[in-house]
Amino acid sequence: MEQPKAATEVADDSHFHLEHQILWKDLNVPKFLTLNLALTASLDVIAFPMDVVRTRLQVQGSSLHAASYPHYAGTFDAIKQILRHEGWRGFFKGFWTCE
Repeated sequence: MEQPKAATEVADDSHFHLEHQILWKDLNVPKFLTLNLALTASLDVIAFPMDVVRTRLQVQGSSLHAASYPHYAGTFDAIKQILRHEGWRGFFKGFWTCE
């Protein structure tokens, strides 16, 4: 059984040193690409609704926007109105054309 370190000893494992670079030949490329695709797709799905809200807030007041969408008082009002009038699909309008 290993004895506990004394209080005066400094643990050597507190610093991490990379002894060599990670090369493509060291990676499982199909697994890496699959996980990369899954991560970027999930981030896009999470971030895109806020882009829709931001875009609608930015373009309100233009002549093209006034006839198509309601006026929003702020971010949370825009979220509520999009949910009420368009449902969850309203947050993803233009998703496939953007990606």
